[in-house]
Amino acid sequence: MQIAYLYLDSAVSEFGVADWANGTAEYYFPRDSMFGVGQPWDSLFLWMSRSAAAVTALTWGALVIEIAIGVCVPASDRRRKAGMVMDIVLHGSIILTWACGASRW
Repeated sequence: MQIAYLYLDSAVSEFGVADWANGTAEYYFPRDSMFGVGQPWDSLFLWMSRSAAAVTALTWGALVIEIAIGVCVPASDRRRKAGMVMDIVLHGSIILTWACGASRW
């Protein structure tokens, strides 16, 4: 239940931040000097983030996945497994895009 709460609270809280609510957060994060996308993904993500549709889909997609994970955790075993897959994909994507950029520090 704590994990479900954490994901739901995170998504709801992010809707209170203007860049997440208006769908532009994923435009700014790849360009951030500390948390931005690193090589070899930087050119792909910077190119994708020039498209308003891609930025909105990535931003709100992350929020929808967080809500879905929060809903799936306390549900049946089948839904819990689906939530775990979404969680692995979400955090795996973050690791792949961010961890490669950590070497620039």
